[in-house]
Amino acid sequence: MSQHLKNTLKSSSFYNDLEFYMVESLEMIQTKEARILAGDARQKEHWRDIAGYAMLVVNELDRAEREYAMERAMASVRVEEPNDQQPTE
Repeated sequence: MSQHLKNTLKSSSFYNDLEFYMVESLEMIQTKEARILAGDARQKEHWRDIAGYAMLVVNELDRAEREYAMERAMASVRVEEPNDQQPTE
């Protein structure tokens, strides 16, 4: 069941656009889904793990977003060149 779910993931037209950490998290989520479907769906740890794997992606996206915002802010800061001229009176 786990491999079937992962093959479905890989057949998506957007699979190759995913970042490596997204693929890894999705595969781990599908492993947990298979365990839920093949075993005890009331096992809370499976559900916690799914949430945890999803949060790893959210955290990475948040980090990338902050990094991009910082780069934009740094690019917008005007660097003033020192003035070689003495002030005139």
